[in-house]
Amino acid sequence: MKKILFVLCAVLLLLLVRPFFYVQANTEPNEIIYLYKNKNQLASGNIQELEAQGLKVTGINIEKLDNMKYFYRYQAAYGFTDNVKLPLIIAGNEYYAIDNFDSVVNNILTSAETPLKDLNSYEVKIAVYFYSPSCSNCNYLENETDVFDSLVSGGVKLVYVNILDTDNLQYFQNYVDVYGYDKATTPFMFAGSKYYHSAKIIEDNVEDIIENAKNPLLDVEFKQLDTSKYQGFVGFLLILVAGLIDGVNPCAIAMLILFISLLIGVSSNRRTIIAVATSYILGLFVMYFLTGLFLMNIVNKLGPYISNLSFYINLFIIVFSLIFAFFNFYDYYMAKKQEYGKIKNQLPKRIQKFNKKVIKFFTESLNNKNNILLYIIPFVLGAIISLTEFLCTGQVYLPVILTLAHSRHGISGILLLFMYNFMFVLPLIVISFVVIRTQSAMQASNVVREKMHLIKLATSLLFFGMAIYYILIVTGVI
Repeated sequence: MKKILFVLCAVLLLLLVRPFFYVQANTEPNEIIYLYKNKNQLASGNIQELEAQGLKVTGINIEKLDNMKYFYRYQAAYGFTDNVKLPLIIAGNEYYAIDNFDSVVNNILTSAETPLKDLNSYEVKIAVYFYSPSCSNCNYLENETDVFDSLVSGGVKLVYVNILDTDNLQYFQNYVDVYGYDKATTPFMFAGSKYYHSAKIIEDNVEDIIENAKNPLLDVEFKQLDTSKYQGFVGFLLILVAGLIDGVNPCAIAMLILFISLLIGVSSNRRTIIAVATSYILGLFVMYFLTGLFLMNIVNKLGPYISNLSFYINLFIIVFSLIFAFFNFYDYYMAKKQEYGKIKNQLPKRIQKFNKKVIKFFTESLNNKNNILLYIIPFVLGAIISLTEFLCTGQVYLPVILTLAHSRHGISGILLLFMYNFMFVLPLIVISFVVIRTQSAMQASNVVREKMHLIKLATSLLFFGMAIYYILIVTGVI
């Protein structure tokens, strides 16, 4: 009887203390790993089917950030080759290169009943290398030294991260912050808990990199960079200034003055003139704003396909800005000498003639006393003129659109675009007030002509400022 009581007590004691000695496995028995690239993915329906079976699917895009390190870690544990076919499913003790999902789904479910292998039990040497194709020191390392051959010979798996991708550039700064260095410049390599921050240091420390690469990298979390100093109040101010300079563009002002001068000849009723001028400016504003939204949407949709071309897009903006900075400075010089016929940066003669004909036709149509047409006709006219003027006014607008789309502002980007367009029409509102109040379009026209050299100089400086800003981006200063 005592033996039975002893056994029962022992069993009870074991049940009570077991939870305190139980250690949970690092991976869940029903977790699987899904490795893929942008062009090599499973259909969303396949993922949903696996999740419906109670599996936790952890997807890793090995083309993003430094995710290639996970590919190498799982490779060390499971033994697949560098050129294994993707997408790849890792379940339990097995891996499956997916060619026909339906043919392996049952095998995946069966394998997933076993926990994943513990990656910490397998040694792999990994170094993360941040570079830029435009970086001369990076090209020196890759083409004129045997650094990378030596690292590969030493068993190091290199994770290449191109900082021309916006997210990678942000992640580079995250890495630098975590590792405790003060400046993110390429080339830059991380191995274990150490960093190597120049071509010379990398070249001189190959053996040290090989030795440290077997140690775990520090944990680096992807965080958006604090770009408030460029995209906050200063960025907002730059948008307002750009819109204002675009608004005092002689192309836009000339058409407005022509329109109001013809309008004054048609009607002497000030209220009518104010209503028509307001409708015209509103039509121009709406169409210009919608054009900006359309172009921003196009750039955003093309984002995934052109993200790796961001360097070349920035180069385009630099060249574009410098060319128009030169042309506007030339126009400033010609306007200063009052040789207006030699000004280059203006609408083509054919478009100018077309705009004048359209304005004359619409103003003559306003003789119709129909109140609805009084508002509709000027609105449509403003919309048409905004499109025909885009060759001239779009010189400032296009870089702003590319900047807002490239910076991924979201809703705030739309609001900034709205404010840009408000500043664009503000000079037109002021000039309309002056012309209507004085009943003299000639006086406003003379003021614009007298100040044209200042307008051209301001526009030239704006383009030059844009070029400097994007040069700083390309060189990694900001």
